[in-house]
Amino acid sequence: MGKFERQMGVVNGYVEKLALAEAGGFDEGMLKSFGMWIMNSKEELGETVLDVNAKEGYFTCFMASLNADKQFTGVAGSAKELEKAIEVKNKLGLTNVEFVEDYFGLEDRQFATLVMPMAFAEYVPFDRMTLRFRPFNEQLKGYAKIYDEYIGAVTAYAAEGANIIAAEKVDMGTELYGVLDDFIYYGFKFRADATEKLECIDDVKKEKLVLVSMSFTWGEETSEELFVDWAKLALGNKNQMSDCMADYILFTTGGKLIEGYSAFDKSGNQAALCGIYEVKDDPASFLMYQATIPEKNIRRFPMTRKLELVKTLSRDNEIAKKSGFQIMDFGVNNKL
Repeated sequence: MGKFERQMGVVNGYVEKLALAEAGGFDEGMLKSFGMWIMNSKEELGETVLDVNAKEGYFTCFMASLNADKQFTGVAGSAKELEKAIEVKNKLGLTNVEFVEDYFGLEDRQFATLVMPMAFAEYVPFDRMTLRFRPFNEQLKGYAKIYDEYIGAVTAYAAEGANIIAAEKVDMGTELYGVLDDFIYYGFKFRADATEKLECIDDVKKEKLVLVSMSFTWGEETSEELFVDWAKLALGNKNQMSDCMADYILFTTGGKLIEGYSAFDKSGNQAALCGIYEVKDDPASFLMYQATIPEKNIRRFPMTRKLELVKTLSRDNEIAKKSGFQIMDFGVNNKL
């Protein structure tokens, strides 16, 4: 039996134990994925562990059941979730785990390891459309500012020399870069060698989730180094264009704007941004960038096709106008 089979056996055994203890109500797909993730990260757990996003405690109790020599604390998030977490703990007979409703229950305690399963976007609600059409570098700074207070509060519970283990949806894109930037600011170094992708099925929402696990250690690293490490994995591959990849390519490769427009709905909310840009250091080609609410895309064309693509852009502009959108046009040497 290989390592994967042994680990899956342990996770399935825990799921069966929950069923026998009548501690139901959990998302089996998510629990199994996080279970496999933490088993691969087991060596990184310190003597005291804080689960920042414990909720009903199923995952926290799984960690505690595997590590009887370590002490676990989970932040439930609400009175209802706290009640369920304590119920799960008691039904499993665990003595090395405790739960608090919120961060106030932690007082001034510090931990050797912080575990953060999907603990970013859920804890910091805001209108994510406000930065969607901004240039890549402005998005990065904007998200870092939004998350600064939260990351600062969380890392305050990390003892000196602590490490942080996190897993988050890969489609957070540039938003997640801002989060990583904040970790660097508060004294943590991103470990690219400990990064991996996780795929699981959300049994509640009936959808496939792609997560990325990350590790941070106490140390110094510049934001630029962090971004390069992270981008190698998060920006996908040549066959898969993500929103953050399109923005990143435009930011690093794009030159002056040749022609473009922005479209706004009747409420004044931006719904699209499209433009044709020169390519830095390559006068023989240009970039066609298109950003809408559902997706973003960027393609490179030879300059011989510029007139053709300018006509396409103008046609799309007219279609948007006829559809009731307010249009703001941008000409040569103007910035979007």
